[in-house]
Amino acid sequence: MSVKLLDNKAFYGYRVRRTVAGELYQEYFSLKKDGKRLDGRAMKVVEKEAIARDEELEACLLYTSPSPR
Repeated sequence: MSVKLLDNKAFYGYRVRRTVAGELYQEYFSLKKDGKRLDGRAMKVVEKEAIARDEELEACLLYTSPSPR
């Protein structure tokens, strides 16, 4: 899994990063709304979205990878 929680001055949320067919995909899922940090259930919803996107990119990686011979 390449989902990472970032918590710094610039950003608070999840980053999804994968390289598929030589192209880097990097997407961010914010854990802030209206300037306030999400917690509890709302935070879990965003985490699930980030994990789902990571799984989608992983499936692309598996589909585009050359098969071993």
